[in-house]
Amino acid sequence: MLLKFYCSNYKSIKEEVSFSMFSGSYKRHSNHIVPFNNSGVLRTSAIYGANGSGKTNLLLALQFLRRLVVVENTRANQKIKIPVFKLSNCENMPTKMELDFLHKNIRFRYLIEFKNNLIIKEELYKINEENENIIIFKRFKDDNNTRLTIFPNKKKTQKERFREEIYAEELNDNQSFFNIGFNKNIEDFDIPHDWFKKHLKFISLDDNLPGLASTFLLDKEFLKSSKNIIKNAKVGIIDFKLVDYSFDEIKSLGVEFPNNIESNLLESDSLGIEFNHDGDLYSSYRDNGNLRFVKISTIHENKKGEPIEFKFAEESKGVQRLFELLPAIYRTIHKGEVFIIDEIETSFHPILIKEILKLYLDSTPTNSGQIIFTTHESHLLDLDLFRQDEIWFCEKTKDGSSKLYSLSEFKPRFDKDIRKGYFEGQFGFVPFLGNRKQLEL
Repeated sequence: MLLKFYCSNYKSIKEEVSFSMFSGSYKRHSNHIVPFNNSGVLRTSAIYGANGSGKTNLLLALQFLRRLVVVENTRANQKIKIPVFKLSNCENMPTKMELDFLHKNIRFRYLIEFKNNLIIKEELYKINEENENIIIFKRFKDDNNTRLTIFPNKKKTQKERFREEIYAEELNDNQSFFNIGFNKNIEDFDIPHDWFKKHLKFISLDDNLPGLASTFLLDKEFLKSSKNIIKNAKVGIIDFKLVDYSFDEIKSLGVEFPNNIESNLLESDSLGIEFNHDGDLYSSYRDNGNLRFVKISTIHENKKGEPIEFKFAEESKGVQRLFELLPAIYRTIHKGEVFIIDEIETSFHPILIKEILKLYLDSTPTNSGQIIFTTHESHLLDLDLFRQDEIWFCEKTKDGSSKLYSLSEFKPRFDKDIRKGYFEGQFGFVPFLGNRKQLEL
């Protein structure tokens, strides 16, 4: 689970912003909290903001950090492209990111610092129950030389000290030692790296969520849960149909699929790849090394009560988007994964997205993860749906930088009309053009 995230000098984020998933002292919606030590961690957070406020940039910073840790960079001379804040002299200022997270009941803290598109500092800690930071590794620049220490409090052999010096000498300024240490099977790197690689996922940023078919077919609980969600969404679908094909069968049918699909599926973190052909949605995945394809279609009911099959392309954008979110809903509840979703309301009716979030928040997780999303859908500003500490706001300041703050800073009453207060500017500046009376607040 994500606990805290700090970021500065990245895109529209100039001064450090702080985002926390630790719960406050509010009594309502106690089922939204996962107990942790003497506190609690929230299962969801909603980040509100007008267009151009910079709310998506917070998510992009998280995604940037994940790619750096997960994707190995072996090109020594290629600089990391850091999109720093451009409206003041920040080109030579450091960009800093820090992430506090929980995985397999162990708390970790990872921080990294960049300057002039190079890594100048990187640290990974394990935090024990006494809230003490135990160093796993530290790297920093000293007179243009990279200094590296691994488990400094551990007694090392001469061979281990020599290996540490070799690691430091070979480490390039564009490489994450977190990634390298994991690939070299260094002790204590595997659990935190597993969280970045397999449990931190993004929807509708630069990446699409793959893996509908693989999860449907390989996890019967997910299939059953998904069908219940579709029915409860009241979009006219009574069921959906899955037809499984082998590689030879799909080729004999003349279905065209991306040329790079087989090589992409070889990636260890790939759950699957979706593509469209003649209005049909196909999801490809690997099953025991064999390439499989599944056609996904929906079932409606006519006036006579007879089942009618629809191609996926015949469904509304909202239904298609619902299928995109289904893995996030289920895997968050049962697999402990963290999903970062940009503009969750896209293509949904406000009532539908509200019902989807209710389904998620009213569920009883077996291995709790989180859903963190941005939105500007004001109908979701509802304290009957969210806790005060689950609602965040992002706004642009006078110098063009983004500011992030929580609704809990304002301590509103639980019965307050948050939506109305938001448009009245009670929780920060909200640019609005037109007649407020038209909002029927």
